Parts: sequence; structure tokens; C-alpha cells
Amino acid sequence: MECRSWASQSPLTNTTICGWYSKRVGGASCIGEISPMTVFVILILQTMDDPRLKEDVQRRSRMMRDQPMSPGNWATYWIEYVLRHQGAAHLRSPTLHIPWYQLYNVDVWALLAAVIVVTSGLSFWLSYRILLFLVRCCFWSKKKKDD
Repeated sequence: MECRSWASQSPLTNTTICGWYSKRVGGASCIGEISPMTVFVILILQTMDDPRLKEDVQRRSRMMRDQPMSPGNWATYWIEYVLRHQGAAHLRSPTLHIPWYQLYNVDVWALLAAVIVVTSGLSFWLSYRILLFLVRCCFWSKKKKDD
């Protein structure tokens, strides 16, 4: 059975479900009879039963758990490190000592805005002058010749 009229999208994968479930799924045909909740449950069950995904999740879990020490020991180490080095000023961000207008490049943005305003102003002025010249050249010269 081919699905032609149902263009609903999956909330999980954001792709059209119609091509995936063109056969009858759960006793319902594809044409408008599958509720979004049913599709969601089917996708969850397929994800849970896929052995490739399970292996990939386990591999990633092993990579994330591969740490030289436990999180508690890690926190203890860094607290002791900061205490040993009197606050560890060498680890602080240099942006703490920069004024806000330099941190956010306000001077650069102001210069860029000024250049844009001046350039657009000059181009409008130049366009106006050229248009005025053309109007004077084309229309006013005929009136003078006729007099």
C-alpha cells in the first residue's frame, strides 16, 4: 500500500513518516489513520530494539566514563590547586580587566556605523546631484532654446 496523501512529520526526527510506514503499521493504514503518538511509540520501540544503536551508546558511555579520577577527587584537586597558588590568578580570564566598551568592541562598531552612515549619505547626495544635473540638462535647456 502506498501513501500519497499523508504529509505529517515526526516530532522525533522531523522527517516525513509516510515513506517509512507506507505499509500497514499496527493495523492502521498510512493514509491519515496513524496518530502522532502511535508513530512516536513506534520510533521509540525501534530505537530501543536496534542493536547498532545500543552498541554505539555503550561505546560512548565507556568513553565518557574513562577518567583518571572520580569527580569528587577531581573537585578536591582543583580546590587544593587554587589554595596552593593563592587564588590561581594565572587561570583567570584576561577579560576581567578590560573595560566593557573594549570587551564588546563598541569603538569598532561605532567606527563601522559612522563609515556606513557617511558613505550612504555621500552616495545619496551624489545621486541627488547627478539626477538634478540630468533634469536641468534635459528639461530646462529646451525651455531656454524655445524662448
